[in-house]
Amino acid sequence: MKDIQVLRGIRIDNFADGNTYTVTSRLLSNGNGAILALELKGGDTLHYRATAELADDPRADVAGRVAPQGLEAWTDTVYDGHVLFHGPEFQVIRKLDGISEGGASAELVGVHEQGWAQNWTTDVAAMDGGLQLAVLWAKKMLGGASLPTKLGELKVFAGGPAKGPMKVVLTPRKVSGATTLSDIHFEADGKTVAVLEGVETCLRPS
Repeated sequence: MKDIQVLRGIRIDNFADGNTYTVTSRLLSNGNGAILALELKGGDTLHYRATAELADDPRADVAGRVAPQGLEAWTDTVYDGHVLFHGPEFQVIRKLDGISEGGASAELVGVHEQGWAQNWTTDVAAMDGGLQLAVLWAKKMLGGASLPTKLGELKVFAGGPAKGPMKVVLTPRKVSGATTLSDIHFEADGKTVAVLEGVETCLRPS
C-alpha cells in the first residue's frame, strides 16, 4: 500500500445500525505485479485514497530499523482522552518503553488479544497502535495533539495477525512546523512483520 491519504475524516454517526462505505479499485498496471488505485467513499464523499502494489515478496527491500537513542520515560497517562482519545477496544499499547527526539519504542497487542473478529489478514488493531505511537511522539516533538494525515507506504510480511505482543519502534525522519514524519517497525518473535514508512502527523486545531 502506497500514498495513503486521509482526505476527510470518517464520523461514525449511526453506530448502532452501522454506516456504509465503499472501496473501489481501478487497475493501473498489470505488468510485473498489478498496481491498483483504491478509493474509500461514504456516499459521494471521498475519504481515503491509496495505491496498492501486488508484489510476490516485498521482504527483499525492507530496511533494518534503527534503535531509538536516549529514550525518556513517558510520565503522562497514555490514553488521556485528548492526545489519545481511544476507547477500551482500541487501547492496544501495553507498555511504553520511552520517547525522545531520537524516536520511540513500545509493546502493543493486536486483534487476538483485543478479542476482535479473527478473520483479518492484516492486524489492523496493531497498525492503529503504531499510529498511536506516532501521535505520542508528535506530542513530544510538537507539544500538542495531532492526527495521522498521510502514510507513504505499508509493507506487510506476515501471513496474518501475530498471536502475542509485538515490539513497535518509531524512527524519526523529519519534524517541520506542525508536522512530523517517521517510520514504524512492527516485530513479533524477533522478526519484522510490518513496516509503516513515511507516517505523517499534523497538529490538530486548538
